[in-house]
Amino acid sequence: MTPDPAPPEPNPAAPAPRRRWRRRLLGFVVLLAAAVWVAPTLVAKTVLRDRVVAAATADVRGTVTVGGLSAGWLSAIELRDVVVTDARGRTLVTVPRVVASKSLLGFLRDRSDLGEIDVHGPVVEGVSEGGSTNL
Repeated sequence: MTPDPAPPEPNPAAPAPRRRWRRRLLGFVVLLAAAVWVAPTLVAKTVLRDRVVAAATADVRGTVTVGGLSAGWLSAIELRDVVVTDARGRTLVTVPRVVASKSLLGFLRDRSDLGEIDVHGPVVEGVSEGGSTNL
């Protein structure tokens, strides 16, 4: 009679199924946190910027375009090369730089207080035609 073979020893290198699940969850949480952290930069540097600006200025009778945007969860928001045009496409206001003192996190905490908004070098172009103006 042959002796019973010894049961296979567990492989210490292979993690237990429970640990594997925890590692995957931790990896997912880390990736999600990284995505949330870089989201403002992704929006500012891609075509999503134009969609955000259009949604924020939907009540304007005309268009608002922003040449550049810098935003972060903890840093001030800066808009560059802002141009406001009327419904006919005529330029109303051109602003090289607009800086909001609050960060995105500050806006999320209190939407009723915009903080200080510094408008640097605005140029207003008014047109008067037939008793009315474009302003």
